[in-house]
Amino acid sequence: MAVAFTPATAIATTSSSAASAAGCQSSQLVYKYWKTDTSIGTWSRNCSGDYPLNSLGYKLEPGGWSGYIDYSDGSWDYFCDFKDKWLSKRVVKIQMSAMKIGYCI
Repeated sequence: MAVAFTPATAIATTSSSAASAAGCQSSQLVYKYWKTDTSIGTWSRNCSGDYPLNSLGYKLEPGGWSGYIDYSDGSWDYFCDFKDKWLSKRVVKIQMSAMKIGYCI
């Protein structure tokens, strides 16, 4: 098993009106990844945006979100609301869309 790096952590503080304008919701996207000790780490967000990562993906539980996953080999995939996605590649970015993407309509 390849060594994984902990995902980058983005910290933002916003008022509730700014959060609503930024595309936030109560439903969380949960990304699970392999840690260096071969345990599973968890990273989650509930606001739209592009999130850089660098970890060996295990599973994506999108909650009410849709968007795109970019992999280190240059390939990408999409995810749709409430449809879990099993992963087996190094994830370098997750894009959470403020609106449902066309692949999910």
